[in-house]
Amino acid sequence: MAILSKNSKLGYKETSSATTYNNLPDLQSIGEIFGDAEQVDVTTLASTRRQYIAGLSDTSALECKFLFVNSAATDSFRVLKAKEGVTLWFQIELADGTKIAFTGQVSVKIDEVAVGEPITFTATIAVGGEMTVTNPTTTT
Repeated sequence: MAILSKNSKLGYKETSSATTYNNLPDLQSIGEIFGDAEQVDVTTLASTRRQYIAGLSDTSALECKFLFVNSAATDSFRVLKAKEGVTLWFQIELADGTKIAFTGQVSVKIDEVAVGEPITFTATIAVGGEMTVTNPTTTT
């Protein structure tokens, strides 16, 4: 059955040994998770057309959009801005309980400010390692 994105979360922790993730408030969207595999050209001089095999998957950056709220030390903007360039452990938790964990470094930018639009910011996470998936428990 399909699920809504409602209640999906992005959390972080500062060490691998920490047991809980701090969920970031005011999250509006999470960019594409995982990535397309490169196409590696394996064409030989005897080939009549180009030939490819799947290469490495490329999830070099994950962009997450937040409402810009900057009134408390626990607001996502302040938290992430203070952590720029620091390796963090992240976890995306989708609404069905699927969890995707990875390490990365974040950079923050305030998005375009326009008439009649909410102010938002984008946190770009440079993915630093494998993305590990934990599937939700199923009941039969």
